[in-house]
Amino acid sequence: MNTKKVFTGTLAVSALFMAGITVKADDAVAPSVEVSANGAVNLVVPDDADKVITDTDNQVKYQVDDAVSLDSTTGGDDLTAPVTVDSQVTSDDGNVIEGVTTYTADLSHAVVVDDNSSEDGFGLGAISLGNLFGTKVFAADNTSSNSAWDSSLGVELSIEVYWTKTVKSNVSYGVVTKVTGGFSRKDTTISVTSSSVFVASNSNLTSQQKNVSEGTSSSWTISPNYKSVALTGNYQLGAKYTADLKRGTSSKWSVTVNDNVAGGMVRPY
Repeated sequence: MNTKKVFTGTLAVSALFMAGITVKADDAVAPSVEVSANGAVNLVVPDDADKVITDTDNQVKYQVDDAVSLDSTTGGDDLTAPVTVDSQVTSDDGNVIEGVTTYTADLSHAVVVDDNSSEDGFGLGAISLGNLFGTKVFAADNTSSNSAWDSSLGVELSIEVYWTKTVKSNVSYGVVTKVTGGFSRKDTTISVTSSSVFVASNSNLTSQQKNVSEGTSSSWTISPNYKSVALTGNYQLGAKYTADLKRGTSSKWSVTVNDNVAGGMVRPY
């Protein structure tokens, strides 16, 4: 008695969505399926495979080089990348066989293709991702901290500024993303009566600054939600923390700590 096998499958494709890039995967070859006279299923790696990773009756996994092309629509680099095909049988009840095939593009091994479709041999790791979009963008997150004691050495203020620097088309930009700080008392006869934090990301064209009251809080966090400013001409990125102090009823003074991460001294524009 002949057994009729019904095959159902799910195709899972790792999608690549990039602005200014069209992605093609026409050359990623699916495995073939062989069924023997007794109904046994065998997945077969195609001849186009460049590297076989797994090859069993119920699963095949292999790599096809240059299977995906990433063509820039904005004048950037055109790339090709290998695709890993993983196909396996997920269930077989004797009548119906189900399976899944996944195509995964590996951009870490993408290479640039010139106008003659020859490979230059540069891995994606040597290319700025911004090059794909016609502009170079580099970014780095930074932190800077500072502390200061008051004149009596009884109260210490501390501050830490988190900021990001980016370089786009050879122009540097920066922005303060978060500021944390607080105070500690070695002399408990001194009290903090009020405090404030001035946070700035200013440039010639953009003024972003605020003075935040922190009252008597011994620790605080501020997220200013500023935009990046060009680090050219007159600019200032950083924060200033000031606390008003008192001992008894008549002795009053203040202490300030600055943390300037880029440009000139932080002050109101």
